[in-house]
Amino acid sequence: LCARCAAPCSTPSPPCAARAAAAPPPWRRPRPVRRAVASVVGGWLLHLRDRYSFFHKLIPLLLSSLNDEVPEVRQLAASLWEDVGLQWQKENEEDLKDKLDFAPPTPPHYPPHERRPVLGCRELVFRNLSKILPALCHDITDWVVGTRVKSAQLLPVLLLHAEDHATQHLEVVLRTLFQACTDEEAAVVHSCTRS
Repeated sequence: LCARCAAPCSTPSPPCAARAAAAPPPWRRPRPVRRAVASVVGGWLLHLRDRYSFFHKLIPLLLSSLNDEVPEVRQLAASLWEDVGLQWQKENEEDLKDKLDFAPPTPPHYPPHERRPVLGCRELVFRNLSKILPALCHDITDWVVGTRVKSAQLLPVLLLHAEDHATQHLEVVLRTLFQACTDEEAAVVHSCTRS
């Protein structure tokens, strides 16, 4: 038995990595598992001691839950994400003083059905976007349909958070959108047109 995962295996540790790689992606797991993923990732973003080093890896996991088909998971993810943003905003109040005191209004072409995220959430995405976008743009053109769909659903969420800071990434984003809009999967095209 493997010491880490208690599953039968012939070597002590690699099977754990192999099991993780062979596990279905979070969006194909049952509702309780997706809810647990959102809860655990949100907890890490709030309480992990070295969370600043992992923001670029954890943010996409939590933001992907904002598009979950189950309202309960979406609400949990939205609540946790707002808590993360408010906590980060409070921890970095000195750096954000001008942005907090002289906050610009909501952009004029902001989607009317979308609620604008708090400043901490927007800043977190903006500061990590350059690390997240390359992998996301790669995944939007992946051969697995589920990966393409979830990646395409995440892109508009990131762009709404980045607001005018997304312009510095337009070349990569537009190239990816041009390619993804020709996808045979309607959900990918729909999400890309939302972007």
